[in-house]
Order: sequence, then structure tokens, then C-alpha cells
Amino acid sequence: MALLLGIAVTETACRGPVTPTFNVAKVAVSPGSATVRVGTQMVLRAVVYDAAGHALDAQPVAWTSQNASVASVSGDGVVTGETRGQTLIAAAAQGQSGIAQIDVTVPPPPPPPPNPPPKHGHSHEGDGS
Repeated sequence: MALLLGIAVTETACRGPVTPTFNVAKVAVSPGSATVRVGTQMVLRAVVYDAAGHALDAQPVAWTSQNASVASVSGDGVVTGETRGQTLIAAAAQGQSGIAQIDVTVPPPPPPPPNPPPKHGHSHEGDGS
């Protein structure tokens, strides 16, 4: 029996580290919806779950944007607002995916400059002089 165990360990050691595979049942993205302004960024988080509802640590996900001209997404889930509009961002793992709805807004225009103070002493209109 010990001999068989030794052979199995040797074979595993020869193949390198073994990464366990789990069946992904669900991918949850948070927040599920968000607003980002054009030119700014936010981070989405994806959690991958197995059929028993356990979170699977270090499970890789692939991020995609339904419309990258509205909002793009990096491989790490960083969303950048590109132009005004709405899009869906998806995180996928082993054929399962979760989505977040992203609304991209345009920042409001800057306030107008303050009015210059009135000039005193140069005009006598309306004072009877």
C-alpha cells in the first residue's frame, strides 16, 4: 500500500502543482448597478460560487463590456466611463456569468465665474447729480 502511495506522490510531483478544479455554479458581481462619470473609474468585484454556495477563492474571471464605447473594463474589473450611456459589464467563469449595469453620466458644467464687483465713484447716473 505504501508503495502505491509513493508512486502517486512521485507522479504528482513530476507533473508540478495540481490546481483543484471546481464546478462554478454562480458568479456574483458587486455592485450590481452603479453610476460612473465620463473619465472616471470604479472597481467591480466578482465572487465565484460552487453548487453548495461556497465562494471559490482565486477563481479567475474574464471581464467584458457589452458596449466598450460607453464603459470599458480591465481584466481586474476596473470600469472606466467613456461616453454617456448605459451598458452591462459581465464577469464570467466556466460558462457562468454575473452582470452589473453601469450608467455613465457627464459631469455638470463648471459654475460660471462670479460677477465682478460694481465700480463705485465713476458714475453718477440716477443719483441726481
